[in-house]
Amino acid sequence: MRLAHRLNCSMSTMGDWKRRRRHRHRPLRQQRHHGRRGSGRSADDNSDDEEGTVAVANQVIACMSRVPAQIIQRESDHISATLLLPMNFAFVPIDEDANFFKGNLFDKLQRKDFKKDVSIMLGTVQDEGTYWLPYYLHKYGFGFNHTISPEDQYNQALVTEAEYTKAFDAFLPYFGNSQLVRHALMHAYARITPDHNHAKAVERWRDGVARFLGDYFFTCALIEFADIVSENIFGSVFMYYFVKRSSAKPVPRWMGIMHGYEIEYVFGMPFRHPQAYDQKELDMERAFSAKIMDFWGRFARTGEPIEFWPKYNRITRKSLVLSDEIARGNSHRIYVDVHGKLCRLLEEAQALARLAPDQRQARLSARGPISTEADLVAVAGHRMAPGIDMASLNTWHRASSPSLNSASADQRNLHRPITFFDIWHSANSHNGITIDHNIAQQILFVHFHFTFSLINILKFKN
Repeated sequence: MRLAHRLNCSMSTMGDWKRRRRHRHRPLRQQRHHGRRGSGRSADDNSDDEEGTVAVANQVIACMSRVPAQIIQRESDHISATLLLPMNFAFVPIDEDANFFKGNLFDKLQRKDFKKDVSIMLGTVQDEGTYWLPYYLHKYGFGFNHTISPEDQYNQALVTEAEYTKAFDAFLPYFGNSQLVRHALMHAYARITPDHNHAKAVERWRDGVARFLGDYFFTCALIEFADIVSENIFGSVFMYYFVKRSSAKPVPRWMGIMHGYEIEYVFGMPFRHPQAYDQKELDMERAFSAKIMDFWGRFARTGEPIEFWPKYNRITRKSLVLSDEIARGNSHRIYVDVHGKLCRLLEEAQALARLAPDQRQARLSARGPISTEADLVAVAGHRMAPGIDMASLNTWHRASSPSLNSASADQRNLHRPITFFDIWHSANSHNGITIDHNIAQQILFVHFHFTFSLINILKFKN
């Protein structure tokens, strides 16, 4: 059997912002967990609807073809900024049609109705969320002025607590406007900055919003997709974690390794446009780019990027770290599930948001304070969103000390997941355990407009 090799360096069908329902917009995780309810429509009704949709689409295309592209782009930006929730776009794929996907995308994923004879490379970057802040949250203190120094005070996004709160409030409709979820997420994400106990509050708030945005709209969707395909294809899945900062990017240092940072190395930009880079760093930039192109090329030819790159599975979730170490050739690092904890928190927040208010209170009151690992497992198993198999998550480990801050990276990575109820009870001083809020690494996947997109990875069967 000859396997096809697919690069998915950006998109995942699981992300809320990348596609839209055909008949109405509905947050992705709601439709995924609620399921497709019967509408009482007959097959003939659906056929008529398809014909009507095609007719309208043809009219719209004919009209838009006569309008300058700049006007269409300008108006779509206006729609995104004023009429939609943050991180929504006017032009995205729909997730159900009769021509390309030939059905509902999520039904196909749930039925495992996609090509199996593939190997897949998936990618994340360290700071996926920072790229989007000036575009969608500038009115909450995340502005960026490219005409002044990137390190100018104005460009540091040192937001106030009120702006931190307003930024989370902007995304609250994605969680059913649940105030309980709001409280838990704000509490958790204010503690993701390394050494957060000593970091300035304005930096913690800034980094928390960036991390939340990246987790919810990018990282967690990619993890979910990788988990599904890794258990259902004949080939292998390879995950990378990109942490190399380009010397050609005129953005503030706090924004880190942003959305799209690996693109320039995949296409050899340090060789094609050397003048754009810090000349003191040019040799390293070129060496790194050469390695990345070699990995991508090997994968395209053979399905194996390099011998020391571990295969991904949903238990260990290993990722190869793409850093300067790769260019030097003297070592490499492998990270294990460094971004799963907060994703599980978000899944639980989504599940809680779907409950009616009286059901939420009943669930919380019935469980009471959490004081043991057994309580945590019971709560997480009870609260975990439909379709999540607790047995497939990482092993839960009993903490041997009040804090994991002094533990090794492996110990931190393999520690039990943080749950929604951890955060809630910790915030209200009910529980007797200490939660490790120091997330070992930030993993945020890059939206990469690349030839091999998700549509090529999951080109569904007829």
